[in-house]
Amino acid sequence: PEELCPAECVVRGDGAQKTLADLVKSGCDLPSTNTAATDADKPVGLGVGVGFSGGGARAFTASLGWVRALRSLGLWQNTTTITAVSGAAWFHGPFSYSSNGDEDALLGTYVEPADLTLAAVNASAGSLASRPSRTLAECFERFAEAVAAKDAAALERVWTDVVAAAYLTPEGIHDEAFFGSASLKADAAARNPGALDDALVLRNASAPSPIFIGTLEGPASLLPLAHNTTYYQLAMGGQWSGTHGFRDVAYASRRGDSAKTIPVGGFVETWALGAVPVTADGAVALNKKPFSLADAVGVASMAPSRVFGQDLPPVGPGGPGAGFFALVPAIRMWAPDAGLDDAVEPQAVGDGGNLENYGVLHLLQRGHSRIVVFDCSETALSTTWDAFADPPTKGDVDEYIPALFGEPVNYGVEAMEKDDHVFESEGLPRLIQALQAANATGNGAVANVTVTTVANEIYGVEAGRVVDLTFVYLDLPEKWLASLPAETANASLTSKEFRGFPRYSTFFYLALTPSAVSLLAHLCSWVVFQNAELLAEKLAPPP
Repeated sequence: PEELCPAECVVRGDGAQKTLADLVKSGCDLPSTNTAATDADKPVGLGVGVGFSGGGARAFTASLGWVRALRSLGLWQNTTTITAVSGAAWFHGPFSYSSNGDEDALLGTYVEPADLTLAAVNASAGSLASRPSRTLAECFERFAEAVAAKDAAALERVWTDVVAAAYLTPEGIHDEAFFGSASLKADAAARNPGALDDALVLRNASAPSPIFIGTLEGPASLLPLAHNTTYYQLAMGGQWSGTHGFRDVAYASRRGDSAKTIPVGGFVETWALGAVPVTADGAVALNKKPFSLADAVGVASMAPSRVFGQDLPPVGPGGPGAGFFALVPAIRMWAPDAGLDDAVEPQAVGDGGNLENYGVLHLLQRGHSRIVVFDCSETALSTTWDAFADPPTKGDVDEYIPALFGEPVNYGVEAMEKDDHVFESEGLPRLIQALQAANATGNGAVANVTVTTVANEIYGVEAGRVVDLTFVYLDLPEKWLASLPAETANASLTSKEFRGFPRYSTFFYLALTPSAVSLLAHLCSWVVFQNAELLAEKLAPPP
């Protein structure tokens, strides 16, 4: 097979080498957030870490509204590290790499609530507002076709292909093209002549380059995995992809007949993710196609993978690949520090929200001390919960927040949050109280607190770090609702088109009309504008 130049494809995990944060601080190019066309234009330092939560088409829509306002305020700069989980990846992928250079046309025009008639809601929608249309229906259609054809490869790609068709293809994004900056494309192509001619580059070099967050779940050969299997984040950026750190991990199948221990961790250039090492000097075999933007966005949003790979009972006697297991995407993951003695194990991968829904773990691993989270949770923030007196229960707040403070709620089978504890527990009630106070103003639930990290050996977070943490939490601000024309306010609460507004169901409303997208995007933009002073302070590049 064709080979990459020896060793140049690899950025090692910590092990005997450096941690990801150390690599960033020491100026290593691959884990940087550089989006500029030339090295001379690189931003310096870590900047601010910003996480956009998952949540299906609702997350796509909220991200559109938030980014539109941030961009308008001049707060959308390449000194920022962006993580995008699940539905947020559906927005950040096409927005960052669209061949359409007119960002205003993509995002649509902001309209103040007093002028937001239903006609204005529809007329102000940008071209991206039409993307959440037939995702779920097309997924079922392609699934049925693959089953009928007994095509195992097509089954594994059903979700990725559907997401690409819905969100990427309309923006002129080829589903087999690798993605990155212009400088990265030039460098990789020079080392591999003819192998990477088809490449995407960032449309706007002054904007952040998104890092898509997926979950590394475990060996595909062991599906269904034992309950309480430890998951790891899979970060997929335009320059590099992989899992922070290096460790040997013991996995077991719930079938009870097999187990194995494999090395996990380390980074490779993204386009080579899934490739296999073939020589002792570190050269690797090229994939049939580079790991693409479609692969990254598809993996980051494959929410059913946890259910298919761990919570459903084994289906039939076929073992691996039987039943729904064939739908779980798998990537051959090489841990560079392990060398070549260990076999490269195809590992089941899935939605970043199967572990943690913001990318906060990854931002902490990078060393960020200022983090802003945009959370479009389907759970409304309880205004009556006394977080200082009572532990969180179902319906109080987004389940992913308490887990970060060591109080996982575990509402159901969607996520594995047991190992997410990274902040001292005393910070949780302070954050909740601040969000509740902000909600009461009617200007949106946007709040800032200072928190301290606790040691998390699984994910490589050290204790005692002080983190400036801001949350923008999706709510329905009274002032915004009261400012709407009566017809729009009534429709937002009663019309079938806007059912569930603003918290469109993650799983049942994957298809939204352009007007449904536009209305929620306007709300999210308005909240950013109302809290512009705080967000400008927290998103400013650190000195």
